[in-house]
Order: sequence, then structure tokens, then C-alpha cells
Amino acid sequence: MSPQLLAVLLLACGAPSSAPQTSALVPAAPAGVPQPPHSHGAVVYVPVYSSIYIAEGNQTFDLTVTVTVRNTDRQQAITVIDADFFDTAGRLVHAYVTEPTQLAPLASADIVVRESDTRAGVGGSFVVEWRSSGEVTEPLVQAVMIGSGHQQGISFVSEGHVLQRESSSLAEPSPPGTPTPRRD
Repeated sequence: MSPQLLAVLLLACGAPSSAPQTSALVPAAPAGVPQPPHSHGAVVYVPVYSSIYIAEGNQTFDLTVTVTVRNTDRQQAITVIDADFFDTAGRLVHAYVTEPTQLAPLASADIVVRESDTRAGVGGSFVVEWRSSGEVTEPLVQAVMIGSGHQQGISFVSEGHVLQRESSSLAEPSPPGTPTPRRD
């Protein structure tokens, strides 16, 4: 074997490199990447399913519902003002927040609706209202539905949808049940 070929093989077999390694798996963010929404508060609608139809629609399968509010801001707390549970007809089933509840940065809070609580039916929903004293990244509001029975298991996630954003700072949160003024 020639000395030149031996040198090439040695270099190719893992000779230490002084050049810094970069990963192609985490490319730099291109210009114009959308940033997460920021606001001072919002009203969020979350579809939930206490039951779903099975067996050609003539039976229901009951589910446990977990609604989670996650403060995604790394610097500021948010305050959850309301978390109201509605049935298929839009009637209030239960108000889960009886007084404003503060969530620290990156903290979360959960509400669990038991599998045996089928009052909301297949078209239930939560309306969650939150506020902050300054502009924050908007929290993530989700519902996870899960159930097992009839020799099967079902689970899925439902995302919250912002119905209304508060664009100005509120020094103090509104009392529970206070309608949010609309800003157009």
C-alpha cells in the first residue's frame, strides 16, 4: 500500500478534527418565521367530548376529559379568570374557577371531568378566560379525552380557539363572570 493511500485512510477513519461540529438537524430559523401570539388576555373556546357515538350512532362511549391551561410565557404569570363547562345545548353545566387563579411562568392547571359525568354530552365545551398585567405569549389551552371499555381504548386531543383577545393591559383582573369588552 502506498504511503499516500495509507495517509488518506487514516484521515478518513476518524482522525480528530479541530473544526467545530454543526448539526444539520437544527437549522437556523429563516427570516419571517411567525412568532407566537402575544396579548394581555383572551377568551378561549375548547370543544370537549364527555361522550362520543359508537356502534352506528345508537350507543355512546363515555370519556374522561382533562382541560389544561399552560402558561407558555417564560417571564410573567397569567391569571385564569373563568373556566366554564357547557353542555351540547350551550347551557352552563359547571363553573370550575370560583376565584381568579394565578399561573406562574411555564406553570399549568388542570380540570378533570370524570368519565361518569356525562351531563355535557357529545357537544360539550369549555370557555376559559385569562388575563395578565403585561403582554405575554398566549397560553396553550387543550382538552384530552380518554376512555376504555368495550374492549377498546380511545384518546384524542382538542385544541382551544381564541374567540376574543384583550389588547390593553388590565391592572386588576375582572371579577369572575364579568363580560369582556370588545375592542375592534
